[in-house]
Amino acid sequence: MRLTNIKISGFKSFVDKTEIILTKNITGVIGPNGCGKSNVVDAVKWVLGETSKHIRGDNIDDVIFYGTDTRKPNDYAYVELLFLNTENKIGGQYAQYDEISIKREVARDGVSKYFLNNSHCRRRDILDIFLGTGLGPKSYAIINQGMATRLIESKPEEFRAYLEEVAGISKYRERKRETEIKIKNTKENLERLNDVVSEVLKQLRMLERQAIEADRYKKLLEEKKIIKKEILAIYIRDYQENIEDKNKKIEVKKTQLEKRQSEINKINLELEKLKRQYQEFNEELNETQKQYYDALSEAGKIEQTIEYEKEGAERGKQQYENIISSIDKIKLRLNQDSENLEIYKKDILSIENKKNDCIRTQSEIESVKNKLNNTLSSKKKELEDSDKKIYELTQEIKSKNEKIDLSKNEVIRIQKDINENIETSKKISIELKNIESYELEKKIINFNNDVANFIDESNSNSELKIKAILKNIKNTLDTISKVVQKIQSNEYDFAVKNEQIKNDIDKKIGSEKHRLDLIKQELHDIENFLIKSTSEIDNLNKYNASIRETITNINKEIDEVTQKYNTLINDLHNYDINTEKNKIQILNLESNILLNSQELESMTGHIKLLENNSNNPKIKLTELEENLLIKLEIQSAKEEKLKEIRIKINGLTNNISSYESHKNEVLTILENIKLEIYDDQKNVQEIIGQVKNINEQLLEIDEHNNFKLDINIDYSLIEWKKKEAELLNAIEKMGAVNMTASEQYNEYDERRSYLIMQKEDLFGALDLLEKAIFKIDKETKEKFNETFNAVNSNLQEIFPKLFNGGKAYLKMTEADLLKTGIEVVASPPGKKITSINLLSGGEKALTAISLVFALFLLNPSPFCMLDEIDAPLDDVNIEKFCNLFVEMSKHTQFIIITHDKITMEYCEHLIGVTMGEKGVSKLVNVSI
Repeated sequence: MRLTNIKISGFKSFVDKTEIILTKNITGVIGPNGCGKSNVVDAVKWVLGETSKHIRGDNIDDVIFYGTDTRKPNDYAYVELLFLNTENKIGGQYAQYDEISIKREVARDGVSKYFLNNSHCRRRDILDIFLGTGLGPKSYAIINQGMATRLIESKPEEFRAYLEEVAGISKYRERKRETEIKIKNTKENLERLNDVVSEVLKQLRMLERQAIEADRYKKLLEEKKIIKKEILAIYIRDYQENIEDKNKKIEVKKTQLEKRQSEINKINLELEKLKRQYQEFNEELNETQKQYYDALSEAGKIEQTIEYEKEGAERGKQQYENIISSIDKIKLRLNQDSENLEIYKKDILSIENKKNDCIRTQSEIESVKNKLNNTLSSKKKELEDSDKKIYELTQEIKSKNEKIDLSKNEVIRIQKDINENIETSKKISIELKNIESYELEKKIINFNNDVANFIDESNSNSELKIKAILKNIKNTLDTISKVVQKIQSNEYDFAVKNEQIKNDIDKKIGSEKHRLDLIKQELHDIENFLIKSTSEIDNLNKYNASIRETITNINKEIDEVTQKYNTLINDLHNYDINTEKNKIQILNLESNILLNSQELESMTGHIKLLENNSNNPKIKLTELEENLLIKLEIQSAKEEKLKEIRIKINGLTNNISSYESHKNEVLTILENIKLEIYDDQKNVQEIIGQVKNINEQLLEIDEHNNFKLDINIDYSLIEWKKKEAELLNAIEKMGAVNMTASEQYNEYDERRSYLIMQKEDLFGALDLLEKAIFKIDKETKEKFNETFNAVNSNLQEIFPKLFNGGKAYLKMTEADLLKTGIEVVASPPGKKITSINLLSGGEKALTAISLVFALFLLNPSPFCMLDEIDAPLDDVNIEKFCNLFVEMSKHTQFIIITHDKITMEYCEHLIGVTMGEKGVSKLVNVSI
């Protein structure tokens, strides 16, 4: 596994997008103090999940470029690492990828994001994939000078974390921590579950009492219902007994009536007997008197009989008229009921028609509503798509604006570079023109002087002087030639080099101008795009406004349709209610018609009987009246004779009068008995009506009305009324009763069973987790012990190499391998050190290097970054350090930040960092 690329943008001093390509096993990052070299280390630590305070920052937005005098602050920063995973050192789901990208972004608002292969993930996911690789939270792969010192001076428990990372058990510790959290959560869940079970059991006990109370309440209600039925049955029984008593009394009174009638007949017989006796005793007196009295007696009898028959006929007539009147009323009721029956039937037909109309309208409204909902969904989808497009355009405009800002800054920078390069080119041109030396200029002045002297001397014709002057001129020319040759030899290469530099600068100026034109063209294209996009957004906003208005109108239509639909539902419900009411009325009318028809049939039979009986008294009265006329004629004829014999029969007449008086009393009693029979019959009808009402009450309680009193029980209405009152009192005392307690009890019982099952599952899970902890502890102890021994052995081997002797080893502070801390004991040659703090700075650095490399030998991390760790070392120790990491580079990729020349010599590739612009770091090519 190798780190191949580091991409940085907006992170600390790396403002512009910077890509560091790592092609060699040993890469050196060099540059002056304050140029931003350590920011490369911070960037790597930050993307691996390190917090701001460990990368020289207080807040998360401190890693974002904060601006300079010439540059505005960035709102965004990111760092991305690219790894080659051809050896599949990163396992799990990412083992299949040969290249893995890890990226972290942060915005000024504090939002930090992580990405794995461009997929959004959590910081936890980043930490998980590096657990056990040496790049975990307590990584020994990124070491600076201060950290090296802290490594060997760290507390035993802190140093243990580095050893765990080497052992690859940091993931076990993480899993153990997660398992312990799960155990804690499981125990908390168990506690909560116990509380819930306790509460459910409490509810169950309460519901059990309520269920018992509800059952008792139901039993009391059922008992009350039975008592009520029994009381009503007792009423019916008593009424029936009363009816039977009344009927018996009526029969007795009828018997009395017959007896009185018989008594009258007996009286009549007695009178006849007396008259016969009187006639026998007075046969001798006067036959006429006898005949008179016989005629008188017979006339009286006939008159009484006629009177009685007339009264009976009058009563029959009245009864006939009453029945006729009742029949008319019944017929009137039948007609009214029949008319009402037809009316209700017509109403039902009308309601059914209206109901059918409503159902059709309902179907139509549902169809309209479905269409409106479909249209609404379509419009909402259009609005959503349009909003999405607006959002995408807005984001793209935002991105383009950011690009414009970057491009404008780039234009300013390029223009500045062009101006600087033009100025440099001008300077080089001037230098190329002024390349003559001072010596050449001086010799030329001498040459000019000699020529002038030669001209003067030629005019004077002095040969010796002329020769001397010519010799001087020759010498001057030789000197000038030598000077020119010297100048050419010394400065020609410099001039050529400057000419080449000037040509390179001119090419660069042309390239930068071309790039500037491209950027300006791109800016022009972006501005056109922004204008077009802004116009499109405006059109989309107008389109959205129209869609929203359409959606509002559709919602209003849906509300109106829904209101109509609800109104139709209410109408249908009312139609159903009215139909049921009419059906009930029809049933009542049909029942009334049946009862009235039966009563009419009964009265029709009765009236026929009365009509038959009414003919007999008329015939009898006619006969009696004829007999009465005969008797009256006899009486009239014998009246004179009677006057003569009245004195004689006065005593007998008084006796007969006495019988007649008694007969009248009996007749009065007879009439009273008849009236009593009529009243009793009327009372019986009233009782029958009451029985009918009671039967209706029984039907309300028991629709089958099949209840009968037990013949073996002596039912007393007073006692049963008392029982009913006691039951009512008991029910009232119970107060409010939860009638659904049984159902609730069953629900809570099921929940209790489910919770107990979950409790058992939690106990099982807890047992599995505790076994997992035991297994993790066992494997952790084994791996830790193996790693401790291996690292200790490596340290004892490396330390003497670096110190040319001495010894160093690791020591456990406790016997428990899960808790023990680790101390580093180091003794350079010739020294007996009791504390690591007594070592010098260089000795501490060498000891830390020994320790780091001892860790690396056991579990090499994918790469190692060393930040000026060689600063405290002298040249000899630096050589030892360099030999060691060169040997280690066979297994691990090294990135070394250094100022030391010896360390630079051992690097296979150098990357320069400079700060040409204040506050802005950039890379320079220092390849040799």
